[in-house]
Amino acid sequence: MPFSISIGSPWWWLLPAVVLGVALAVTSYPSGESPVTPGIRTLLRVLRGVAWIMVFLLALSPVLKWPEFLSGRFRVILLTDRSLSMELPAGRDTGSRSARAEALRLAFRRQAGSGLDLVERSFARGLADSAGNPDPAFRGATALGDALASSGGFAAGRPAAVLVVSDGAVTQGEDPWAGAERLGLPVFTALAADSTPGPDAALSQVATNSTAYVGRPTPVLVTVRSRGLAGRDATLELREDGRVLDRARVRLTRGGETEVSLAVTPQSPGAHFYEVAIPGIPGELTERNNKRLVSLDVLADKARVVMVQTSPSFDFSFVRRSLEEEPDLAGEFWTAGPQGVYLRVGTSERATPAQLAQRIASASIVALGDLEGAPGATAILSAAAARVRDGAGLWIYGGNPRAGLGALRGTPVAPLLPFEVERLNGPALSLSPEPAAESRGEALFGDGGASPGAMKQWQDLPPSSGVRDLPLRAGARRLLSASRGALGTLGASIRPPGGGRVFALNTGQMYRWTFTAQGAPGGNDVFPAFLSRVWRWLNEPGAGPALSVRPGRRVVPLGELLTADVTGVRSGERADVQAVDARGHATPMKVSLLEGAAHAEASLAPGRYRIVARALRAGSETGRAQAEAAVEETGAEWIESAPDAGSLARTAKASGGKSFASTDTSGIVKALVKESRRPRGTRESALNREAWPYALVLALLGAEWWIRRRRGLP
Repeated sequence: MPFSISIGSPWWWLLPAVVLGVALAVTSYPSGESPVTPGIRTLLRVLRGVAWIMVFLLALSPVLKWPEFLSGRFRVILLTDRSLSMELPAGRDTGSRSARAEALRLAFRRQAGSGLDLVERSFARGLADSAGNPDPAFRGATALGDALASSGGFAAGRPAAVLVVSDGAVTQGEDPWAGAERLGLPVFTALAADSTPGPDAALSQVATNSTAYVGRPTPVLVTVRSRGLAGRDATLELREDGRVLDRARVRLTRGGETEVSLAVTPQSPGAHFYEVAIPGIPGELTERNNKRLVSLDVLADKARVVMVQTSPSFDFSFVRRSLEEEPDLAGEFWTAGPQGVYLRVGTSERATPAQLAQRIASASIVALGDLEGAPGATAILSAAAARVRDGAGLWIYGGNPRAGLGALRGTPVAPLLPFEVERLNGPALSLSPEPAAESRGEALFGDGGASPGAMKQWQDLPPSSGVRDLPLRAGARRLLSASRGALGTLGASIRPPGGGRVFALNTGQMYRWTFTAQGAPGGNDVFPAFLSRVWRWLNEPGAGPALSVRPGRRVVPLGELLTADVTGVRSGERADVQAVDARGHATPMKVSLLEGAAHAEASLAPGRYRIVARALRAGSETGRAQAEAAVEETGAEWIESAPDAGSLARTAKASGGKSFASTDTSGIVKALVKESRRPRGTRESALNREAWPYALVLALLGAEWWIRRRRGLP
């Protein structure tokens, strides 16, 4: 029924109302006594009965309901995918996906005519106007879910539908069906490619160590993804400046990934860039994903770590084992001996505090345990503070339940710590460890974190006693918090202006944290893995007092921003950063200046670049630094080469729309026209608050009165 009435009061009150209305009508005009004809008598009875029934009905608060339809033209938002993957072939021996999308757009406009109000928008990493955004940074990712969720703003406040023309491959943002559900409008999708992807091979990942050493072989692990090329052989090559350094044969699979190991032996220190490639395979969809770049920071030797503690302990032994297991670090461990000298553990070497300070002055990382009562502690701490300001990392912990990190109050390292030593006077707590959000952001617990079982087993350890909460300094970040006893901070980090990273751990008995999760799902030993990542994290050099520039990533996939951080910018100076390609052409990078540092970013074409940073004061150059980086010829948009019809179909279904092939223009138009005629909801009206029902009652009673008077009735 297009119309319906609901009654606010109990419906059964309507029955006596109808009976009463009929009774009033019949008794007012009894049969045989009235001087009117039977037909007129029936008419008078109907007029009076209906009028009384309406009066009784209005007293029951009735609500009239009817369907609501669109008025005027139906507005459709046309979202066209402009990401880099739309440049891939739509199928075998066909044009590009973007060409198929453009053909659909033109045909849709022609067939829809004036019946639909079309609002055109493009999307890739975000939404853009119909002209699109040519910047590769915009086109280097597909965020369909985000685009759908925010496209409702173009509906001008009226119900609408959305038509998405895409290859369905999403490389960023929320799931498209989730975005469609948040939009709250029907989404119709058109696949701008063949639903069955063509055969293809791609280098999906290339992994290697972050650093390597001159003359030492370094593995390069390559993941080859193939589709529809079962049984085909290919040759994987590792090259530097066109020279083939290593190669391996790989048997491609019907669908899946194959890992291949290559190796490189750098011959000189510095930044090295290597190309991994598979020659084009006849019949594959595209060769754009057959090459990847990987970089290595090659060092002449391992980074040196100097650790000092007053006396050996279980914690000292644990830290020593942790450092000795790091392939990129060379640790030396010192404890106080007789006559005010220090002994190097595992050797017969001895050093005075002054000699130990000299060794610290050239270390990449300084690790300090409890130094309460240590001979020459001031000289050691002064050397550590100076080295951190020059860019070295500092790892420091206080396991003494009586003094701990509080013993550093008034020492040269106190101003560099991530907490305010002067306020380290809270109550002694018993706390168990828990990773803070910042440590997950730095991937210090791994990309996906430890397994849930391992993490729970670690967090359920007996708490460390005699621990005081760290009162964090401005700019510091929590890396370890507490989950048992009382909330508190166990470990925190900071990077002093121009210096290296500092990590402070406010606990003793941490050696017990190594005996965790041995039988838990995933087999993770949580804390040693965390500390291993902390060592590598601390080994990333700081800027030191001079100007320094460091790329966010040495190798950036096509379509993503190349970023760089500049440190050592002094007060009154500004930073100018440019990316200079192999031909000497310089591209200015967008610079955001922070206190003593700057962040630069730019969208660049594939190639090798020198990132040149200059510090300027009143137009004159006061400092210069440079680093190397590269932009790959491929990226996520090429690697994810297969169209995803299933994703588009699920998106349409989740929102109440339908999915189509891009060639079915007439079907799309018919579906949208049908959608425009669908009820958009229900309208309601409380009849006892409207004037027209009362006017109708008066009209019925007035008509009855007029007929009565014409027939001579009183």
